[in-house]
Amino acid sequence: MTTNASHNSVLPGDVSFDIDSLDGRNLLWVLTGSISAASSPFWVNWVRQLDVRISLRMIITRTAQRFVSDEALTALLGNRVDIDTWEEPNVGALHVDLAQWADGIIVHPCTLDYLSRIALGRGDSPSVLAVQSTDRPIVVCPAVPPGATSQPAYRSHTAALVERPNIYLLDPVSAFSVHTHSYNGTAPAPFPNALSVLADALHGS
Repeated sequence: MTTNASHNSVLPGDVSFDIDSLDGRNLLWVLTGSISAASSPFWVNWVRQLDVRISLRMIITRTAQRFVSDEALTALLGNRVDIDTWEEPNVGALHVDLAQWADGIIVHPCTLDYLSRIALGRGDSPSVLAVQSTDRPIVVCPAVPPGATSQPAYRSHTAALVERPNIYLLDPVSAFSVHTHSYNGTAPAPFPNALSVLADALHGS
């Protein structure tokens, strides 16, 4: 099943989708190494202000730590942020814990590297293996370099992912590129759009 980023974006205090299906749910947010990860503290606060009880847990990749610190996210969340590596002390069977705990997963932003790893069935980190080990809904929000969406690698990986019944792929949106200094870049679909898609997927479940 697939969808795109056609939903209206949502700002704090202006929730335009039914959030009741999120009440009491466990949400796993996978944060990967795109510059868009720098905005994640804003959206953590936004989720905490919603009028529903959402248990939010985050796991971030090593490359995401270049754009936002796990210490800052831990302070905002009020609980420990996991690092997406087997090298962390006491990691144990973190992938099993994540897969069994989460009612739904959002990968936002999702780099091309992370996208390819889940599309190819890899299991080389706790979060990737958790994604491969659950039938719960997973919303994937790619954030890729300028020009990548028209290339065979991106097209083949996204085509493989949309064949999975529990994955919802939101197309990236046009954005200003901080590297080229022009509007030829892409950004992940806004986080509220991803949450809206997840709410729809969880409705009635």
